[in-house]
Amino acid sequence: MLKSISIETILEENPNIIISVIGPHAGEDLPTIFQRKIADIKVCGYTYWICKSRVISSEIIRSFLPQNKNDLYIIFIKTATNSQGKDTLKSEAAIAVKETDVWEQIDNRLTPITGKMPAFGFKFESISVVKEGEKFKINLENYGEWDLEPNKRGQPVKIMMGKSTICVSKSNKKNEMKNGVREIVAFAKLADPFCMKFTNHIDDLNDSKKKSLKKRKNDGQKLDKKNQIKKKIKK
Repeated sequence: MLKSISIETILEENPNIIISVIGPHAGEDLPTIFQRKIADIKVCGYTYWICKSRVISSEIIRSFLPQNKNDLYIIFIKTATNSQGKDTLKSEAAIAVKETDVWEQIDNRLTPITGKMPAFGFKFESISVVKEGEKFKINLENYGEWDLEPNKRGQPVKIMMGKSTICVSKSNKKNEMKNGVREIVAFAKLADPFCMKFTNHIDDLNDSKKKSLKKRKNDGQKLDKKNQIKKKIKK
């Protein structure tokens, strides 16, 4: 059983975290997404999460990890206007994951992992969602962006299109920024090996796995179509 931890403790004890602005995805709202991912963890002990950000890569994560003496967490935050954010325009179901040097079939017990393929993502061992009625905030002015080049580290956090997920480290100085105080939606603890690649191309794998992978790909497409229909009905 995983030891529970509060968001206050995470922010106090972990100077290095990943922040991510989050919104609806592929027709699913946030509560539904988190429910699915938490259910994955209950069944498999972990779940995957696709990340699209031009400043996040396996090289960045590898350089970032040694700086953290404790565990690595990702903090999901609201947009500057506290809106739901824009839904993603394109979604494909991953059928295989590359955690090391070999493509492996994704566990069929996991719910569909969707995004624009090929993709980069994280592995989570726990997710905690802020309960309704509770409010926790993070002041991004107290952090600086992490970079592979030491002389570029510590710059003020800048969140923008294509850069919604960022590795940040606590700064010795206050970095003034617009809308620096953000509301926290949820947080997740990363599991080894922390980050990996995803594909929806069956030809990347051997023939013995292709039949079951085709089924997973079709299941993901059905979920995406179902969510898009729900989205249209709501409109």
